Amino acid sequence: MAGLLTAQTIEKSPGRGFTDFYKDNYPIMYRLAKSITGCPEDAQDVVHLVFSRILHRDFTASFLKNPKGYLCRAAVNQALLLVKARGRHSFTDDNVEYLPDTKGVAPDDDTLQRLREAMAKLKPQTVQMLVLRYQENMDEEAIAELMSKSRSTVAVTLFRARMRIRKMMRNSGKEKHHETR
Repeated sequence: MAGLLTAQTIEKSPGRGFTDFYKDNYPIMYRLAKSITGCPEDAQDVVHLVFSRILHRDFTASFLKNPKGYLCRAAVNQALLLVKARGRHSFTDDNVEYLPDTKGVAPDDDTLQRLREAMAKLKPQTVQMLVLRYQENMDEEAIAELMSKSRSTVAVTLFRARMRIRKMMRNSGKEKHHETR
């Protein structure tokens, strides 16, 4: 297939090689993966796995259209797979401070656990949007561009995700309250 972009053609391109491509995209992929796995080593493994999978393959059309968006999506998906495979739902404590309605109050362990459980039930794309918005502090327009979505789609998805998380956390809080009686 003539003209198809591969890792080797990036390496041979003038001025920019695969190493530069890796260095440019590693930081955001790492932060996304770490916010989902909660572990620096797991985040590194996720990023390395994503890059190793694309290293010797031809890139897909979605990769060619938006490489950074593709890599972020792949990092989120791989991190969620890792979390599910290990049976743990670990979102780092520092993610909680960015979620709305915390009002500067440090959450207790029970709140953190309920948040982790709620986040683990969301779709990977929704988790990616939440992490980009509240962990990476990206605005809706930047998220839309990165994920090849409209700004309104991002806004609606974020709004619905926040409502769903609140509802799940309220419901799990009520169940906990009834269990202790």
